Amino acid sequence: MVTTNNLQFNSLINNLIKNGFLTSSDAQKYYQEAQQKGVSLIHYLVTQKIIDSTTIASKISLEFGLPFFDLDVVDLDNLPKEKLSIELMNKHHVLPLHIRGTILYIAISDPRSFQGFDEIKFNSRLNPEPILVEEHKLAKVIKSIVAVAENTRTDFLDSDLDTLSLSNEEDRAIDTANKNNLDDVPIVRFVNKILVDAIQIGASDIHLEPYEKVFRIRYRTDGMLHQISSPSVSVANRIISLIKVMSKMDITERRVPQDGRIKMVLSDVTQLEV
Repeated sequence: MVTTNNLQFNSLINNLIKNGFLTSSDAQKYYQEAQQKGVSLIHYLVTQKIIDSTTIASKISLEFGLPFFDLDVVDLDNLPKEKLSIELMNKHHVLPLHIRGTILYIAISDPRSFQGFDEIKFNSRLNPEPILVEEHKLAKVIKSIVAVAENTRTDFLDSDLDTLSLSNEEDRAIDTANKNNLDDVPIVRFVNKILVDAIQIGASDIHLEPYEKVFRIRYRTDGMLHQISSPSVSVANRIISLIKVMSKMDITERRVPQDGRIKMVLSDVTQLEV
């Protein structure tokens, strides 16, 4: 039999061995090959066509008592994708399916995804509830969502950022910030990129959300929030302070909402006000 030290969720693997889908030696071999490729054993078994996705899904459903759902019947346009960033979908191989009250139903194909539920709960502010789906269908949907996001989001090269400038007033504000140790070139370039990318994809809002252990930046597009970056918490205050300075806001005020504007010069003929 496969030992706990060698394989995660060995009860599932032992079930597959017991029912003749794998031998013990094959299970160990496939596990090692999956590790080398940096993928889960379940993903490896399905993509290598060793065991079909439906068979594994049925076994997981029985082993862990999870409800089964067919992704073929879901309307992808109505998924609450704003509740999870693409980074989290990829990281934990999950997909948000539906919201009911404070519950966020999450499609999973691998019990390992449970390891990410605390992070999902923190980011979504909802309680994740697992729904089992077939691996090949889940992988296809996540790949599709990622492709759409990549086509929508235009990443500017460093040379593009070099051509960006601010109005004279904003330049003077940055000079003032320099005197207060806000002249970190990487921070300035990062803020420029956030602003330019937001304009390019038509974001209506930029959310800077600092927490005790996490700092996330989200854009609102088409009424939905999408996480686009998660810088280190250590630079959160510098990023926020720089934006306040550029917008001529009071950097010491943290509780009262403030209005500010940034004039950006993208080219000789293109100027934008944010």
